[in-house]
Amino acid sequence: MQGEKDHLLEDALTDELTTLYNRRGFNQVFKQTLKYAQQNHQKITFVLCDIDHFKRINDKFGHTVGDFALISVAANLKNHARLTSDIVARYGGEEFTLVFINTDLRKVLDRLNSIREEFKKNPVVKDQHITMSFGVVYAEDARSISAEELIEQADKKLYQAKNSGRDKIII
Repeated sequence: MQGEKDHLLEDALTDELTTLYNRRGFNQVFKQTLKYAQQNHQKITFVLCDIDHFKRINDKFGHTVGDFALISVAANLKNHARLTSDIVARYGGEEFTLVFINTDLRKVLDRLNSIREEFKKNPVVKDQHITMSFGVVYAEDARSISAEELIEQADKKLYQAKNSGRDKIII
């Protein structure tokens, strides 16, 4: 019975398509991770990212291909989460979030640029390259910022990236 409850809880916190945390799972893990980082005066980098022109992929190739694109993005993001404290989640629709604790901003930016480059080199389907826009918020000490501020500021940066031509990282 306990194993079944654990499985149900895991299902409730995981996005079925991408196998990443869903929004509910992210919220739970993020609160715990942020609290730990704040208690230990650690750096935090919060990233919101979005697949550029995702609707075009769905409209042109269909939802099955759109799902494949989401799965590909999730796998790519997961591959760049190197520490057990790194969080990768599907935030909603074609939007994802990454959280890096105690990682230098330069290393985070290198990872994000690597993600972008991989998609430029490897089309997802039928010569369709994915580009992504990233909104990044970095705090040298996690105590200086709340969860709400991280999310709100990253969202603003993400929209700046989208409004300034997409396929960009705005910090």
